[in-house]
Order: sequence, then C-alpha cells, then structure tokens
Amino acid sequence: MNGAIYALFWIFCICLVAYSIFRNLRDAHRAQELQKRNSDLQVALQRPLTVDTAKLAAELFTEIKRRPEEEPKQVQPPDRPDPDLRGEFLEILFKPHIGEWTSRSTLILAKLRIANHGSRKTTITNWMLHVQVGPESYVPTAERIDIPSGWRIERGFNDRQLIDPIPEDAYEPGIPKTGWVLFDFSAYPTIGRGHPAAPHNARFLITIRDAYNQEHTITKEADWYYTSGEVVDLTLELPSLPS
Repeated sequence: MNGAIYALFWIFCICLVAYSIFRNLRDAHRAQELQKRNSDLQVALQRPLTVDTAKLAAELFTEIKRRPEEEPKQVQPPDRPDPDLRGEFLEILFKPHIGEWTSRSTLILAKLRIANHGSRKTTITNWMLHVQVGPESYVPTAERIDIPSGWRIERGFNDRQLIDPIPEDAYEPGIPKTGWVLFDFSAYPTIGRGHPAAPHNARFLITIRDAYNQEHTITKEADWYYTSGEVVDLTLELPSLPS
C-alpha cells in the first residue's frame, strides 16, 4: 500500500515538472515571435514611402466610370410673389342703349380704384362684368367696350365732366389708379314688347385678368342706388350743318 502511494507521488511530481517546462518553452516562443515582429516593423519604418501615382489615378478613373451618372440639378428661379390686384367701386352710372335691329341694352359705366398689393408690376389684359340680381338667379355677363369720346357726366347746370378711362398698363406695386370702364349689358331676355331695365340694385362683380393670366375680382354688394349724375352724349347736341 505504501509503495503505491509513493509511486503516485512521484508521477505527480514528474507531471508538474513537465508542465512547468512546457509553459516556459511556450512563453519563450511567444517572446521570440514578438521580437521578430518588432524588428520587421522597425525595418519597414526605415524604408522610404513610395506611391504609384499612375496606378492610383487609373484605379480612381475606373471607380468614377463605374458610378451612375447623376442627372444635372435644375436651378429653380427665385421666388417672386405674384401681382395682387384689388379694387373698389366708386360710382356706377347707367345709360339706355339702342343697338342694331332696334335691340335694347343698358350700358354700365363704373368708376374704379385699383391698386397692386403684390410686389411684381403687371398690366390688365381682359375685363368682364357679372351682374347678379338674386341669390337664385343666373349671373349674366357684360362685355367691356370703349367709352365714346363725346360722352360727359352731367352733375348739374353747366357742370359736365370728362370721363377718363382707367389705365390698363403699368400697375406698379402700391400705386393706385382711378378711372372709368364701360360695359354693354344685354343679357336679360325681353318679355313681350318690353326691354330689360337697368339693374340698379344688383350685385356687381368685375373680373380682371392680368398679364400673368391670373384673375382678380372686384365686388360691389347689392345696395340702394342713388343717381349721382347723368351720362350725356355731346355728339347728339352738335348743330346740323346747312345743306
């Protein structure tokens, strides 16, 4: 029994010595490899650094050709606010009119004040007057016509005023313009032998179009109508020439 224990003791001692020798050899091998790596690194650092410029440029050109071509970016124009034409009715006058084939209509003469509240100047290219008589009725349309040169507005005895048309060009921002515009209103159908009367108390909407093809509306709500003057034609008062 004592012999077996003695033998195991010696076997343990031998194994312990062998493990110690193996560990020392392993540590020595690692230290040798580390020293070799440090030596190689020092040698590499002492060598001059060379760059193959031609090869690098060729590789860069090849990489650029591989990339998809980007579409050119569209340059957006700077934002510019649109014209903003606003106006108001200052006065409305009516004049009966007999046209061709004894057709009757009413000419509507409106005095307006219009200003450009935008920051881009513009001109007026088209006019249209809509007349609304009631909330359930359709809206007849009147077209703009030129103001006769012989027309005057009679305010009283020997008080006949010129009728200056409202300008249609050069609406600068913040500079109002005042003048008259004439419309031929003949949309109402005749009933029997009657003819349409002037829509004195109607609701009026003038639509103007500017040079940028934008529309602006000037509105006068229905209200009591008061006659402030009478439109007279001086050409009808000229004396006839002797035959």
